[in-house]
Amino acid sequence: MKFFSKEIVSIHAAALLIGAAGFLADILAVFRDRLLAGTFGAGRELDMYYAAFQIPDFLFTVFLVGAASSAILPIFLQYWEKDEEDAKKMITALLNVFFLLSGVFAISAVFLAPLIVRRAFPGFSASEQVTTAMLTRIMMLSPILLSISNIIASVMQSFRRFFVYVLTSLCYNVGIIFGILFFVPRFHIVGLALGVILGASLHLLIQLPTFFGLGFRPNPFLGFWHPGVARIMRLSAPRVFTLSINQITGFAVIAFASLLMPGSIAVFQLANNLRYIPVGIFAVSYAISVFPKLSQFVVRNDAKSFSEDFFLTMRNIFFWTMPAAVSFFVLRAHLVRLAFGAGKFNWTDTRLTAAVLGVFSAAMIFDSLILLFVRGFYALGDTRRPFYLSVASGLLVFSSVVFFITPNFAARGIIFWFAGVLKISDVPDVRVIGIPFAFAFGSAFDAVMLYMLLKKTAQARLHDFSSGGAFREMKKIFFASIASGGVMWLGLRFISLFFRLDTFVAVLGEALFSLAVGAAGYVLLLYCFGSEDLIQLFYALKKTLFGLKKVVPEEYVAEK
Repeated sequence: MKFFSKEIVSIHAAALLIGAAGFLADILAVFRDRLLAGTFGAGRELDMYYAAFQIPDFLFTVFLVGAASSAILPIFLQYWEKDEEDAKKMITALLNVFFLLSGVFAISAVFLAPLIVRRAFPGFSASEQVTTAMLTRIMMLSPILLSISNIIASVMQSFRRFFVYVLTSLCYNVGIIFGILFFVPRFHIVGLALGVILGASLHLLIQLPTFFGLGFRPNPFLGFWHPGVARIMRLSAPRVFTLSINQITGFAVIAFASLLMPGSIAVFQLANNLRYIPVGIFAVSYAISVFPKLSQFVVRNDAKSFSEDFFLTMRNIFFWTMPAAVSFFVLRAHLVRLAFGAGKFNWTDTRLTAAVLGVFSAAMIFDSLILLFVRGFYALGDTRRPFYLSVASGLLVFSSVVFFITPNFAARGIIFWFAGVLKISDVPDVRVIGIPFAFAFGSAFDAVMLYMLLKKTAQARLHDFSSGGAFREMKKIFFASIASGGVMWLGLRFISLFFRLDTFVAVLGEALFSLAVGAAGYVLLLYCFGSEDLIQLFYALKKTLFGLKKVVPEEYVAEK
């Protein structure tokens, strides 16, 4: 435990550790979903599990102190500098508040679960609604455990105890995987809910030794009136409201999916989990790393530095996520087969999930940019506009889903046409691909409106918001990505002449070959276009590998 409780002072070491742990968490998440798909297939049982997850997930979002960590960290450190004991009292009071509130709402949800499930998922039969309500009741313990654990996680970050912090998400997935492997054979679908509780428990328990080692002690009798708690609640409210709108939208979409062919919820959720992998690896890391600097530039009223760092980050995010989105579209079937192609997950399930993932690939780009745009607003001290736009985009998604899954429209409109493009027109019910279409439209609307309002806000606050040629560079990235997608597709056609795709190794080999060909084409095209981002990446890698003193040579700067 001394190793896990070790303080990490170096920013680079901490970033490397968090990034590596995030990548490992993604691998565990894919393995978890592969076990789920292989054990149950894309059928009603997995539909019920994902549906039952919605109510606990929504409550966790409401009490998600992870969303408020940006408020907890600075306020806790301010108190710690002045009076360590008072800072400990504030954290203890915060734990008591969230334990009480989340407990009250969780108990209420337990009693109301049958009514909520009956109203929310009308496509389920009476017996399926009973099972879903039962799973919901069992999993209602998870938002209580995770709310407490996320407060403690903020303390871990404050003291730079990153080893134990990064273990939390890993332990959560390990608990669910354990449930699939050992609880499901004994308790069937109930074992999934028990695995979620085990994962949430491990998420909390792994941090407690370090938490207590720092001198914190539980005190259930400590009053809730600490002023620091009120400040944290006040500062975190807009972000929690925004996330709640997103959760409500997701809840409504799952409700509509229950009216479609059995397995539609599972197909949607599995593809949705896959599409967030590149967003988490690239966009989240860039957005989080630049946020403190943007906030600092606003405080200093340094418009030039704010614009430079913002648009440089936007270019970096686009540099990685645009080719990733194209790759996900071209290799959608391979990715789904590699991730979920086992056990009861049959060929129809694979084709539908791949089609949903293909549509979702367009939303990846907008979702990635939204993360940066929202933090730009927060750095400028504006939390209202992202919330309003989140409401508007949620309504757009909701109305679009209703429109796209209408049987007459799905049979004749863009859904039917795209089903032919994605080669699933022979599937009895293809309306599920209307759901990612709705999300893509909502994300595109949100991203465009956020940028336009952010530009207006930045110009009013800082009197300048110059892109500095960022869009010119992004055009190069866009055309290089599209062209590399064509190269990747040709690589697939070529390699398929020599391999039969009837084994995991063959599918993996074909995907890696095509990805390598596409990546080479992407880099070559950017080099021919004279991409500044590629040149900066090259010199950054060269500095890392060979220890150069400058990332970009002076002659390059002079030319520019």
